[in-house]
Amino acid sequence: MKQARKDQSRREAIAGVVAEYERSGLTRKSFSEQAGVAVSTLDYWRRQVRDGNRARIVPVKIEAAEPAMRECRWAGFQLSLPNGVRIESGWDFPEQGMARLLRVAAER
Repeated sequence: MKQARKDQSRREAIAGVVAEYERSGLTRKSFSEQAGVAVSTLDYWRRQVRDGNRARIVPVKIEAAEPAMRECRWAGFQLSLPNGVRIESGWDFPEQGMARLLRVAAER
């Protein structure tokens, strides 16, 4: 568990440096010199932050419906995220809209 917190803290620190660079208006070289990191490190961190914001595949646990739900004719699904957010939707929800909804919900 300590390692997970340490990794999260490191990711947040890297994201902070990248955000600072993007707000700075400086060139990569100038910012890197001021921050005391190599340009290649800054570029690597920027890729990490960018790629970390992309949708990714996560394991999903599928459970049998409760008896009351089996009798219901609602054609949809319920998704419970680890952060406690629950999403219920019909299967006709547009894919791009669902991807955006999941990104926002995962950030909460």
